[in-house]
Amino acid sequence: MDNDKEKYDSLIQYIMCFVGGFMGAYAILNHNDFLASAQTANLIHVVLCITGHNMPEFLMRIVAVLIYMTGLCIPVILRNKMEIDTKLVAICFEMIMVGILYFV
Repeated sequence: MDNDKEKYDSLIQYIMCFVGGFMGAYAILNHNDFLASAQTANLIHVVLCITGHNMPEFLMRIVAVLIYMTGLCIPVILRNKMEIDTKLVAICFEMIMVGILYFV
């Protein structure tokens, strides 16, 4: 029973990723980058930079992807290595960043 549920959950995740990627590509190619999520747009632009031989922009976008991936990994590492409530840390961090952005 658990195996069937895991397969079903995996299938749902793959379908959601496919639909999200398609919607991002559609938004970028047909609506001049509007309505696309940031990382979907970034990854599609990486491919466009590779095919267009635009290395400076390609490197900038790869750095952006690495920063994004690091930001996704940090909460998982903190949760596994330390006994802290990562949800509380995330909320506090967001409050601090909103406060900083308010004054900038």
